[in-house]
Amino acid sequence: MQNWRCISLLTMIWAFALSVAVAAHGQNGMQHPSFEILTHRMDVDVDGAPNAYGPPGKQTLDILQNAHYLNRDDKEIVGYLIDEQNRPILQGPNDPFPGYYISQTAFADIENQNERDPRRYVDARNINYVVRGDVAHRRGVRVGDFVSVYSKRTR
Repeated sequence: MQNWRCISLLTMIWAFALSVAVAAHGQNGMQHPSFEILTHRMDVDVDGAPNAYGPPGKQTLDILQNAHYLNRDDKEIVGYLIDEQNRPILQGPNDPFPGYYISQTAFADIENQNERDPRRYVDARNINYVVRGDVAHRRGVRVGDFVSVYSKRTR
């Protein structure tokens, strides 16, 4: 029950933040697209979490196939860093999950130029995000834009 109170509080905070953002956006006179995309299915993605992917035997948040483009083993690896020989780059002893792969995202800390630092990438365990699809891209959605997701089935 305590989790529901937390979710309720987060919902109120989200609503307040959204109203402030809308009000601030309305004051600067800039137009930005607002639209709905209806879908019947949505996948959960944990790329960027420092324990998203790792060698066999490690308890990870996702399976290695999901780190490949289109979730196909024969496609390019896009979920974690690899070296010139296509081997995964492992986190070091001072990183959050030593021995795990360095999972990356397009949205990264521009102040941290070290691509081998797992803290450079958005941690999906702490910051929820969505992957910008083709429809959203065509409608002008940019990296960093605000998104709201709602499930009619689970409310």
